[in-house]
Amino acid sequence: MRRQAAFTLVEMLAVIAIMLILMTAAFGMFSMFGEQIGPESVLSTIQAVVNGARDYAATNGVSTRLLFETTDQNNAQELLDGTRITMQQWSRTDSAWVGIPGRRSIDLHGGMYVLKEIPTISGVGGNLPLSSRTAPSPADIKKWQDFERAVRDKVKAHGLDGGKLKSRSEHNGFVIEFSPAGYPPAPGREHTTREPIVEDGLTIIRSIGEDVKGYAFYPINTNTGARHVFE
Repeated sequence: MRRQAAFTLVEMLAVIAIMLILMTAAFGMFSMFGEQIGPESVLSTIQAVVNGARDYAATNGVSTRLLFETTDQNNAQELLDGTRITMQQWSRTDSAWVGIPGRRSIDLHGGMYVLKEIPTISGVGGNLPLSSRTAPSPADIKKWQDFERAVRDKVKAHGLDGGKLKSRSEHNGFVIEFSPAGYPPAPGREHTTREPIVEDGLTIIRSIGEDVKGYAFYPINTNTGARHVFE
């Protein structure tokens, strides 16, 4: 009779040790990626949920919207650690916005907030020569630094008030709505009433304490509702 092969205790302990080492390394990598996430990384998330809302509206022939919230629904005074994004559909039966079965809200963390609209950037910085892209002089570098500082100040003024997020006003409870055809509804045909509708774009910031540590812009194509791509 053949003897059935079996693992010895030493072999099992060795396998467990290797698994623990791999798990520790994996958690370390996830932690590192979590620390490196910033507004630029959130752009892909926003792009995915916007495209998802458009596709759902067109596929199901129902008005769909994305609701952006920065305070807890049960406690308007409690600021979330990041913007909460919820996809909803218009219920003809209830004449109200309702949740979509199987679709959970997306919670951004680490002080990552999505703000309504993009601040006006005109009037900051000056024109730079093309040569500054390849061989910038100290004066060109200073102009770029001044421009970056001016833009950041504009973003900070747009999102913060006295060092605190403007969460209980324009940056809380705004929406992006799509008609059953998958496009922004015509003026006067929206189902959204109380919450402001975004038309021009979004600003994504990372707010730590009383400052903006990073930002990114998400311009919206008013004809399609998707992200406007500059070529």
